[in-house]
Amino acid sequence: MIISVKRFGGIMPRSSPQLLPDFLAQNAVNTKLWSGALDKFSAPLFYLDPTKTGNLKTIYRFGAVPGNDQSGFWFHWTQEVHCVRGPVKGDTQEKTYFTGGGAPKKTDSSIATSGGTNYPTNSYLLGVPSPPAGFTVALNGAAGNAEDAVDRAYAVTYVSAWGEEGPPSPLTASVQFWEGQTVTLNTLPTGPSGNYNMATKRIYRTATGSSTELDFVAEMALGTASYVDSILDSQLGETIQSIYWEPPPPDMFGLGAMANGLMYGFSKNLLCISEPWLPHAWNPLNQQATNYPIIAGGHFDNTIVVLTTKNPHLVTGYDPRSLTMQEYDIKQGCVSARSAVSSKYGVAYASPDGLMLIGPAGYKSLTEPFMTKDQWQTLKPDSILGAVHEDRYFGFYDNGTNQGCFLLDPANLDAGMVYLDVYADGVFSDPLTDKLYLLVGDQIVVWDEGIAETFTWKSKVFKLSRPTCMTVGRVLADSYNDLQLRFYVDGQVVHTQAVTDDKTFRMPAGYRERLFEFDLVGTDVVNQVDLAGSPAELPFV
Repeated sequence: MIISVKRFGGIMPRSSPQLLPDFLAQNAVNTKLWSGALDKFSAPLFYLDPTKTGNLKTIYRFGAVPGNDQSGFWFHWTQEVHCVRGPVKGDTQEKTYFTGGGAPKKTDSSIATSGGTNYPTNSYLLGVPSPPAGFTVALNGAAGNAEDAVDRAYAVTYVSAWGEEGPPSPLTASVQFWEGQTVTLNTLPTGPSGNYNMATKRIYRTATGSSTELDFVAEMALGTASYVDSILDSQLGETIQSIYWEPPPPDMFGLGAMANGLMYGFSKNLLCISEPWLPHAWNPLNQQATNYPIIAGGHFDNTIVVLTTKNPHLVTGYDPRSLTMQEYDIKQGCVSARSAVSSKYGVAYASPDGLMLIGPAGYKSLTEPFMTKDQWQTLKPDSILGAVHEDRYFGFYDNGTNQGCFLLDPANLDAGMVYLDVYADGVFSDPLTDKLYLLVGDQIVVWDEGIAETFTWKSKVFKLSRPTCMTVGRVLADSYNDLQLRFYVDGQVVHTQAVTDDKTFRMPAGYRERLFEFDLVGTDVVNQVDLAGSPAELPFV
């Protein structure tokens, strides 16, 4: 009789130890099982001490240079913050937008890293507000025949230093204008209150024969208090485009940016969508409401996944005013906003029953093959912080008595899941370096780049067809520097072997049993384990 394991997988605690497939484990801690061999991870490596005090929760790498892992600046916050680079055409200053810890904000390379090290050191409120009403218009010159008069009304917009234009002010009272006259605008608004970066303002007037269309008249410095309009109708510029380009709701959270130029966020039960390629412009006509409060969200392809307290919603399309919404009636609400992560497979998030994935193929539970709902609840799913790295989901949890991390591969669920001896308060998966940065206490560390971690892998319980005595063993590994095997008979350890080579080793005899298991502890890469009743039964290698 022989036991031979040539492939190593993770755990499946919902299954009886005797009913596991031969390659799955009862316990798998710090095990890297990506190739089928039993490998180890490396410990996190210290990278940086952020300068802000308090319990940090969010990190984001800004201004990094390709090929230089030490470049860039680390934004860090004591709140949960969603930070993304904006889809701005022609951007050369890394315009970056974030929500959390107050109203939505924006920053760029000209202000984000100046004046200290608590990055971002400076930012502006996101959006361009509408100027107030109250400026006056006065006619200059003699009136003509009544039948030659045209009605004019005026509006003003603010324009930021980034060239962003906002919605117009309320229209002035209409005045009757005759050819040859001019119009003086007095007490023009000179800028909004609040930390905006407004630079100029633009004047528009109603087009001849239209009471609603506004055409461009002039642009001037923000502080200009009056203006004399002598522009002929033939000299007017383009019709205003920004009539509905309002700032986002001040309580918007969960910011995301898509490849089609749209940005999205959430406010109570509203999905908010920006105008394409215009992160400052949040048209209220683009908003869509869900039936339940929104907790978090993410996206894949051209689909936004809105996660609520009950059912997730899918919103699909390219034009923000013709998006379609679909509700999945699965009653799997999001219990942890920080668990929600976008990936090429879809959006993963913690629900009451397990880790859910919503993607192009629909929805499924990623943890259902591994654990029951009760086992999932022992991780305290409302504590989970998620990250995707190397296309695998890292779930950091704190159940009150234990802090740790589980790891699984959405594309290879048959391989099982593993646990890691690491916990993070914040994460940043960097596509530029293909590294996972963790916020551990008050330090930023790089995952899997330090000294080798010791792994533990315990096999299933092998139940043989008849009682026997397993007297020999062999471990085939890439090296033999740090490796130990323990052999169990009927649940009890009967032999511990320091494995130093690929030669056959002896184990105690004098019993006949049917239930056997083993575990491996160490840092060497293991490819195969064989246990047999005699040396002759060992397979040829």
